[in-house]
Amino acid sequence: GIEPKDAKSFLEVCTSKYDLNIIGLMCLPPNDKFTEKYFNLFLEYTDLTESEFWDVVDSFRLDHIWKRNSGKWEIRKQVS
Repeated sequence: GIEPKDAKSFLEVCTSKYDLNIIGLMCLPPNDKFTEKYFNLFLEYTDLTESEFWDVVDSFRLDHIWKRNSGKWEIRKQVS
């Protein structure tokens, strides 16, 4: 991963040196950090409520992978 402050220069290298067509970035908080802090920062940045966020997430769930059971999402077939 890269630090947020390095994102712009990272994208410039990817596009100019390696001719990559970057169409978006994804931010994941470090595993050893309190993720609620980052989640709340994301909600604030995107101007979404937590409920709106989960509505968007749920709208992209694929029916052949996920099913709703008693109000909770479950994976249809576990892979081991």
